Amino acid sequence: MKGKKIIIPIAVAVVALVGVIIAVVLLVSNKKEEYRIVKVYQTQGDVIVSREKTGAINAYDNMVLETGDYVKVGKGLLTLKLDDDKYVYADENTEFELLVSGSAANSKTTINLVEGTLTNDIQNKLNDESYYEINTPNSTMSVRGTVPRIIVYKKDGVYYTDYQVFEGKVVIKLKTLDGEPIEKSVELLSGQTVTVYADDTITDFLGDVREITIDEIPEELKKQFEKIINIAHEADLNSRDGLSKWLVKDEPEEEVEGEVEVLFMYKGQVFATQTVMTGDKVKAPILQPADSGSWDYDFSKPVDGETEINWK
Repeated sequence: MKGKKIIIPIAVAVVALVGVIIAVVLLVSNKKEEYRIVKVYQTQGDVIVSREKTGAINAYDNMVLETGDYVKVGKGLLTLKLDDDKYVYADENTEFELLVSGSAANSKTTINLVEGTLTNDIQNKLNDESYYEINTPNSTMSVRGTVPRIIVYKKDGVYYTDYQVFEGKVVIKLKTLDGEPIEKSVELLSGQTVTVYADDTITDFLGDVREITIDEIPEELKKQFEKIINIAHEADLNSRDGLSKWLVKDEPEEEVEGEVEVLFMYKGQVFATQTVMTGDKVKAPILQPADSGSWDYDFSKPVDGETEINWK
């Protein structure tokens, strides 16, 4: 009898311990399931999310996204919110795949950008266990906390990726169109831009890293900067002065006799400007406003007055 009396309390204790262990396991499991909130923050126009199990879904505000979702923005705009401190702004005619894992504290994010334009805002610097990268057909960009803009387009069989950084810095690594890494990379700092090109035989940087000029900032990007600044203020973050400078036009310089201004127009908006002397030739901007089309102008002709060049 004494032996039985001893066994019963031990059995009760074991059962209680097992219960505690199960409760802890369930608690941890539930935390893992709630690890990240990835959703549509704002959407307008034609935006489709394709999911393997459910097919195509019209995107809507506060729609929760899953890893593996394929997003296609037609004639519309899209803003995604990842966790509480990462935002992705997609322009029209943009397609990408979203891959997310890890936890909110140790996040793993990969965006496979097929074509179009993405502006990213990673408000807080990532820790060593986190990563955020964007893959394009010819390169990969890694960031830790910054505002980069990536544009992917194809022309005459060549894939181009334009990279622009407006805060922080990124690292860009080249790869072939087959996905093979190339031992060539560049670090892009705030206010800098560079272009990568690739065809079936070569992948390389198109020219050197150069400084971004304020005339290259399209109106849609300025609106995105304004959203980023407003969100930062609402979250009681810093004022994002690094972005504010891109919203203010430089004071006009004193006109020089013989100088003329050339306007590059896209959809009725000024995409870029150049100032040249009468009789000189104007050069096409390095960046182009869309993945198809061309400037309706003969660049071999000298400029003889104020000129407006349209994208067709």
